[in-house]
Amino acid sequence: EDMSVVKAALDALEAQGIADIRAYLTQHPAFVADCVQQVRIMDVNQQTLKLFDARSKAELLGGLNRILLPESLPAFTEILIAIAEGKQHFEVETVHQTLQGERRNALLTVAFPEPDAPFTNVLISMMDITERKRIEATLAEASRRLEALSITDSLTGIPNRRQFDDVLDSEYERHAQ
Repeated sequence: EDMSVVKAALDALEAQGIADIRAYLTQHPAFVADCVQQVRIMDVNQQTLKLFDARSKAELLGGLNRILLPESLPAFTEILIAIAEGKQHFEVETVHQTLQGERRNALLTVAFPEPDAPFTNVLISMMDITERKRIEATLAEASRRLEALSITDSLTGIPNRRQFDDVLDSEYERHAQ
C-alpha cells in the first residue's frame, strides 16, 4: 500500500508540536477519516482477491472505502500511531467487509519501511480469522451457560450449594476486612 500521504500528514502533526498522537487522533476523527482516504492499494495477490470476494485486482486497487467498516477505524488508528512512533512492524485484529458486504475478521500484519524511507510500499498481510472468532464466541457462550448451570439447580433454577458457599466465602472476606 502507498501510505506516503498519510506519513507526510503524521510528520506534519509532529512538526506542529503535537506530542500525544493518540490523544490527537481520538479528538480528531476527521483526520483519521482523511488518512483512510489517502491510502492507496497498489497490488494484491490471489489470496487477497479471494478474501474480499473480488474477481480481479482492479476491483480492489485504489482506496480502502469499499472494504473498511466503522468498526475498522480503531485498528486503522492504531496503525497510524505505529507509523508516528516509528515502528517497523505492527499487528492488529480488525474487521472489514468483502466487496459483497460480508463481514470478516482479520489479523493484519504491517511491515513499515524505515521511518526516513518513502512509505510508498507498505507491506500488509491479512489472515482471515472469521471462523476462529466465531468459535471463540461459541465457546464463550458455552462457558457462560456452564457457569450458570454450575451455581443453580437445573430443575428448579434456584441457587445450589456451590453458589451458597461462594456467597458465604465472599461475605466472610468482606466482613473480615
